Amino acid sequence: MTLGNNIFRGAGPNCPIFIGHASSLTVENNLFYFPQSDRVFVHGEKEFSAETIQNLGKGNIYADPLFISPAWGKEGNYHLKSGSPAANAGVYTSSIYDDLEKRPRDNQPDLGAYELGP
Repeated sequence: MTLGNNIFRGAGPNCPIFIGHASSLTVENNLFYFPQSDRVFVHGEKEFSAETIQNLGKGNIYADPLFISPAWGKEGNYHLKSGSPAANAGVYTSSIYDDLEKRPRDNQPDLGAYELGP
């Protein structure tokens, strides 16, 4: 499994991402934010916290992504606010050339589904 250029945000308590030990992983250039959970990512017996998430792979960071209006149980707005640590934190790949709204990604893409607007 390969995870890259994503934003993972947990809204509830004790809600890490669990991946079974038999899975091979490449996890690079992702932003994680789980403010109510000590564990962020669990791969088999290996656990990663906010302080150790960078050990999961190159370019992984822990920070508030600064979504415009994250929500639970209602519609939210997951575009990035100005100053988001996800802005320009991705790695360009030729297979991902636009965002969810069909706006082009540049050579320094933002993490997540949307490029930060002008």
